Amino acid sequence: MGFLAQILASAALAALPATTPVALGLTVAGVGTTFVRGRLDRRRKRRGAAESENGGNDDASPPTSPSVQWANLCCDLEDKGKGRKLLSNAVGVARPGRLTAVMGPSGSGKTTLLAALAGRMPKSKKIKLRGVVSRGSSGVAYVPQDDIFFGMMTVRETLLQAAQFKLGEEASEEEKERRVQDVLKSLSLTGCADTIVGDRKTRGISGGEKKRLSIGLELLVDSNAPIFCDEPTTGLDSFQAEKVMRVLASLARAGRTIICTIHQPKGSIFALFDDVVLLTGGRTVWSGPIEYARKHFETAGLVCPEGTNLPEFFLDIISVDEEDESSGGRVDDLVACFEGAATSLAGEVARDAGGKGQSAASCETRGGWWRTFRLLYVRSLRQVIRDKATNVLRLTTNLNSALVFGSIYWRMGLQQSRIQDRLGLLQVVAINTAMASVTKTLTAFTREKMVVDRERTKGDYNVGQYLLAKVAAELPVSAVFPVIFGCAVYPMCGLHRKVGKFAKFLSLLSLESFVSSGIGMSVGSLVSSPEAANALGPAVMVIFIVFGGYYCRAENVPVVFRWIPRVSLIGHAFEGLAKNEFEGLEFEARAGTADVKTGEAALERIGFSDSTVGGSAVRLGRILLFNWIFTYNTLSKNKPKFQEVEVQQPPL
Repeated sequence: MGFLAQILASAALAALPATTPVALGLTVAGVGTTFVRGRLDRRRKRRGAAESENGGNDDASPPTSPSVQWANLCCDLEDKGKGRKLLSNAVGVARPGRLTAVMGPSGSGKTTLLAALAGRMPKSKKIKLRGVVSRGSSGVAYVPQDDIFFGMMTVRETLLQAAQFKLGEEASEEEKERRVQDVLKSLSLTGCADTIVGDRKTRGISGGEKKRLSIGLELLVDSNAPIFCDEPTTGLDSFQAEKVMRVLASLARAGRTIICTIHQPKGSIFALFDDVVLLTGGRTVWSGPIEYARKHFETAGLVCPEGTNLPEFFLDIISVDEEDESSGGRVDDLVACFEGAATSLAGEVARDAGGKGQSAASCETRGGWWRTFRLLYVRSLRQVIRDKATNVLRLTTNLNSALVFGSIYWRMGLQQSRIQDRLGLLQVVAINTAMASVTKTLTAFTREKMVVDRERTKGDYNVGQYLLAKVAAELPVSAVFPVIFGCAVYPMCGLHRKVGKFAKFLSLLSLESFVSSGIGMSVGSLVSSPEAANALGPAVMVIFIVFGGYYCRAENVPVVFRWIPRVSLIGHAFEGLAKNEFEGLEFEARAGTADVKTGEAALERIGFSDSTVGGSAVRLGRILLFNWIFTYNTLSKNKPKFQEVEVQQPPL
């Protein structure tokens, strides 16, 4: 029926008077599309006959992905009362066994189209998506533009972890390892399988290998899912870019449906593609085989000059130059040509879709709660222990700070002038401990959250499992650095010489470090980038420093701000440290003067007479618990949500 409809449409178009470029283009496009579809149908029939000759053996040929078809696909963005069309009646098809490129000038809607087809369009009141999309009943393999991983995991561990999440206990360990090994071989990652992925601080695998690893994560489970790649060559040199595209081309030849957005590829990369979708201003100029795209434009009088790169030629003729009025008319004519030829295709897509919108298939975790928790715990532990660059930096920073503080407050005695010095030391110790922990957490957690959001989108685990595993793995390691700092600064500065006091001092520093890390997680859960987190985090900490109990008394704070000292981790840590240090001290005092004779008297002067070390610890614990709960709720609420295509039937 589809082939017959194309013939009728082409005949109708051919009957139009060919007095305009548009009419001529419509006729050629209709006949060309009919011819192409006829060839594709005959090719599929020959493939089916070959499979029948093999006796119907499933092992004779690899599984085939479903076609991805779309029609009348529109995406509108409403911002401040102004409407903007990101996609306008986009139409096209991507078939299994063929590598499809989505091309167009900047702002043409390439990424929007890919997100809509893959079911990755963010859910927003400002974005309205409608149309018809058909991609079968299989899942979706979506490879984002940014390749973000847990940097301290090896390539093999990263793939095996994904296999553990998805296959769960349904597959044996041998089966999971076999699948991982198959992916490593198919993507040419065997040579770097046991190399850590790396990050900005630690060198790991190359950019091309990271992109192939991103693809590999999508190949582990569903061998039939169409693959959607957003700018797979961005940020790569020409050699790595071509290597990635050759991998995708080989996957397409094996029966996969693969769609890639790409921007100005070089000739050798463009030659790997079979089909191309050309977009301009959200409108479709062409969708079909590349060889017929060239002929299609030639019939409209647009001939590719000799020696010109074909993709550059395509981009030149579909781009609108605001200084050249004729370019807008040319593009409008090209869009009209293809829209006329694609009318019957839109009808077929609507019938294939069954009149229903489609969204990306959701995946459920195939493992028990404790099993998934254990996997996450091991990963978090590896991440924090193997991060030598960060650990060495934290150790060096803490030792340097201890050396500086120890040099300034060296062996403090019990003179009257040392009362102020002791208070000043305890305040800067509380500030240093808090800032060291929050700075580390802000950057690491925000980048880690991007990976977690991607895995949660796939249904690998929930927020509770992730946070519990992260906290359980990181707390013991995070306690090491404030303890080392405290062990160095305490004897150098001559603080209270009692073992119990020393133990409480270290405990308070460790607890404050945990709370500061929790605040970093809260801030990181609110923002979307490390840059935003590093801007917001220090601003929050400065407020806590001002209300930290040393610079101003709580009772002197304006009423509107009196809640801040109650939530200042630095204030509670300073209060506990001061109580622990001064209680039981006796200072040198001159007879008949108002000198402070005891530590208790000094505490009374700064308003800490009713304080206890245990009370400060409890209040710090409450702040820590609040930040954990806040982080959990924020991450749960901000889980990536995607909208389904709102079905709009094409006009008859």
